[in-house]
Amino acid sequence: NARQSHMVTMETSRHEYAKMRSKGLHLKIFIENVGYQYSAVQQLQSEGIDAEGVPVGSLDKRGRLTLISYMFEEGRILFPKTGCNELIMQLTGFGKEKHDDLVDAITIVITKLVELSAHREPSIRWL
Repeated sequence: NARQSHMVTMETSRHEYAKMRSKGLHLKIFIENVGYQYSAVQQLQSEGIDAEGVPVGSLDKRGRLTLISYMFEEGRILFPKTGCNELIMQLTGFGKEKHDDLVDAITIVITKLVELSAHREPSIRWL
């Protein structure tokens, strides 16, 4: 929830990408395609990191959450027993919680995964 500088964001992205690759996993980094953030996409791509800018369109955070909320309600998206407390708190307290960056991030990722699984990547598994 802390604001990160561009440099810290880039270093975190590089670190997580390398960590997943060392485990034999592929990580694709989705970055909101707004303002200066697109430069992060270009920089990561130039370093060989699979990054993609995701346009958020005209919907605000609440609108994006509304579009995917049925997936939580239907049990299509589940959470592990541990490790997601902050995300769950932000989702269930959306509009009341001080922070909502994780809500924003999960709506962007889920929307992108739905798009990929429907159009280009039928092999994507929902975990």
